[in-house]
Amino acid sequence: MIFFPSKVESQQSTLSIHELMHRFSSLVKTEDDSSEQRFLFHGAWTIDRFSIVQLLKIPNRYSPVIDGEIGVSESGILIKIRFSLSKTTKQRLLIYILVSLVLTAFFILGFNAWLYGCITFSFAMVNYLLAREHFVAQVRKSRHSLKRLFSAE
Repeated sequence: MIFFPSKVESQQSTLSIHELMHRFSSLVKTEDDSSEQRFLFHGAWTIDRFSIVQLLKIPNRYSPVIDGEIGVSESGILIKIRFSLSKTTKQRLLIYILVSLVLTAFFILGFNAWLYGCITFSFAMVNYLLAREHFVAQVRKSRHSLKRLFSAE
């Protein structure tokens, strides 16, 4: 849905598909992985798709879910990436905005209190803008970690 913040991009990697799968196994923690190794991400992957979330020391609800498709091209691997909010964050954001909009309608239509209606409407807009900006900041951080995952270093 276009209402929720998201970002789509493509990255090129010079790694082979086998090297990339090795990087995934060493940097992405899966559900059944019990080793004490330090991972950058948590999620799942196959040879042509992945869905991961960056592991953070301090949890952040705006940390993006990173879904990707892996394709092979002449110059290496082409990775199409989509950053999006988690399902629970989308639900909370939608609830906060809907409650604010219902209160806006309640004040304006029910009591003709335009000042209170404008205040509650501004809460809805500020909430959405703050969520969007936090998401953009977290995408920048996740993109930095993705470079480490997809680079040939």
